[in-house]
Amino acid sequence: MCIRDRVRTAAPGSPAAEVRLSGLDGADVVGVRLARDGTRAALLVRQGSRRSLYLTRVVRSGSTVTLSGPRRVESRVSDAVDVAWGSASRLVVLGSDGAGPDQAFLVDIGQGSTRPIGAPASPRTVAAAPNRLVLIGGDGNRVWQYQSGRWLAGVEGSSPTYPG
Repeated sequence: MCIRDRVRTAAPGSPAAEVRLSGLDGADVVGVRLARDGTRAALLVRQGSRRSLYLTRVVRSGSTVTLSGPRRVESRVSDAVDVAWGSASRLVVLGSDGAGPDQAFLVDIGQGSTRPIGAPASPRTVAAAPNRLVLIGGDGNRVWQYQSGRWLAGVEGSSPTYPG
């Protein structure tokens, strides 16, 4: 949640904390995903009825943390629902390209390329990690995994995650 120039974050089992946000005045930040190295964050920013993807630097100074220098990620994804860090240079974005239903996209932030990989019906959340399968949680209390170019039904659940 974004309030003026601050984003309120909370980790499971921890109290909420406010993080400063500079460069997106008045933005409605609806999602934050910190990179595993802790130096960057992916933001989902609501603009009207759409959600766009931004990258920011994470700047630490004493006990103050600021998300600064936001940059919109240009990709085919026109309405992002969720995002996860697949690697240091690749995001997995759940969203649509404007014409079709929500699906997962591999977005290479170093090369600027975007590749759709589809999704099971009614995807809601995405999880990714280096050298791990992309996971999607959706309706029907099922976690799906992307393996060998197709989506396979996995364990029961709705919000997959990887540690880190």
